[in-house]
Amino acid sequence: MKIRQDNELYATVLGAGENVKHELKPERHAYVQVARGSVTLNGKKLETGDGAAISEEKSLELAGVEKAEVLLFDLA
Repeated sequence: MKIRQDNELYATVLGAGENVKHELKPERHAYVQVARGSVTLNGKKLETGDGAAISEEKSLELAGVEKAEVLLFDLA
């Protein structure tokens, strides 16, 4: 797949209780897509198929509620 934009793509698998943080540089945005399972994103629950567009945040914290597969797009 070609993405014609300044981006970084991250994928993670989280178990229940596991978490990961991602710092966004100034003027960057993010999009999170939950492929499987459920997580919290900065305290808000997302489940399979959910996506979230994020702007004006400095950091993101994903925490597994149950085993989850997640994609994170860091975008300009």
